[in-house]
Amino acid sequence: MATERPVIEMAKRFTGWNIVAALLFIVLGLFAIIEPATAVVGIAWLLGWLLILGGIAHFIATLRGGSTTRVVFQILSAIAFATA
Repeated sequence: MATERPVIEMAKRFTGWNIVAALLFIVLGLFAIIEPATAVVGIAWLLGWLLILGGIAHFIATLRGGSTTRVVFQILSAIAFATA
């Protein structure tokens, strides 16, 4: 019984948002199986936006300053992310 206790406590911490997110992922997974071409386009858009936002985040990180090496690395990373 002692090994079941942490599992039960963790299960009690699940909120409604966790359940909603799980159901959303199930629906999106089914949609990806039914319409793979549309899913590929959606994933490409998502990846593109994530790379653009990553480039912006690296550029913002250069504003914190630091050593010259750090600033140059952050600028090069920002360019690499934004143009990938």
